[in-house]
Amino acid sequence: GGCVGADAMIADVAYRNGLHVHTIIPANMSQVDPWVYTRCTSYQLMPRQSTYKDRNQAIVDQSDMLIGIPKDTEQYDIRSGTWQTIRIGKAKGIPVVVYTQKLARTAFDELSRD
Repeated sequence: GGCVGADAMIADVAYRNGLHVHTIIPANMSQVDPWVYTRCTSYQLMPRQSTYKDRNQAIVDQSDMLIGIPKDTEQYDIRSGTWQTIRIGKAKGIPVVVYTQKLARTAFDELSRD
């Protein structure tokens, strides 16, 4: 997704471990990680008038599965873009895995040490 937080953390670790990282960057760049272009091997800019929901739909459309890392997995937040993407993925019928940010950070810290 290219945004600060879990998007940036995952992209950084994946990129540094030699994985292909394709990032779909939203038109509204207010939440975009300033280092996004250095943490991906390819990217797609969403059209100027597109919304975050359009970007989330594009992520799902280009995915065979989703790994969601919302800020809080205990409380479903209807306004959260991460939860929105999870809902879109489930509606599409692709596998969706949800991790807590604490668990993801621990796993990615471990990967970063290698």
